[in-house]
Amino acid sequence: MPGHAGVTALCATEAGGAHPRAIETRLEPMGVGRYEVTGRKKWATAATVASSLLVVTSVGVVEGINRLRVVRIAANAPGVTLVPTSASFVPEIPHAEVMLERVAVREADVLAGDGYELYLKPFRTLEDVHVHAALVGYLIGVARRHGIARPIIEQLLLLAVATRAIAALDARAPSTHLALAGLLADVTRVVAELEIAWGEGEERARWQRDRPLLRVASAARAARTERAWSVW
Repeated sequence: MPGHAGVTALCATEAGGAHPRAIETRLEPMGVGRYEVTGRKKWATAATVASSLLVVTSVGVVEGINRLRVVRIAANAPGVTLVPTSASFVPEIPHAEVMLERVAVREADVLAGDGYELYLKPFRTLEDVHVHAALVGYLIGVARRHGIARPIIEQLLLLAVATRAIAALDARAPSTHLALAGLLADVTRVVAELEIAWGEGEERARWQRDRPLLRVASAARAARTERAWSVW
């Protein structure tokens, strides 16, 4: 049941994806300082354990651009329905389809600024940094538990330090995206080295089950890197 204090889920992805053009969930004015949100989000990580949702909405197309705003909504607000879903990898992390039917929100619930530039665009970068920080930390533990060679552990420690440094950078800066691309390439290389030395067992089987997570949004990462090179 929703309501874990401090847990907030970003709800962006719809049937057509998470690109700004795909956002059809609407934020409609209903009078002075009052709005309603109606739409459906196909995939929202941790929504079933969240106390609040950050919902990416459209306020209409202006000059050919779908203008977005982000709205904070209580996960148990009237008009919100959460339908649990699951993935074939990391099933321990809950996901949900989020249905919103004329959910009432106030002016104070609408986050300031452009929903794409300030929130949706940098989210993938922040997500990549933090997911890979957790991954590197986990693999350091794997390497120590399974007696994997010290040079691999040293490389993982270096990647942990680099990940922390990148996390402190501007998530919208092209140089950050290029540094992140280099980090992810190094993580891929070190993971391949570690897997050669990693024996069989229950933990290795779980790793094989969850490894596809690393390929999620690989096309989006490649496009982000190309855009960064074009302006850097």
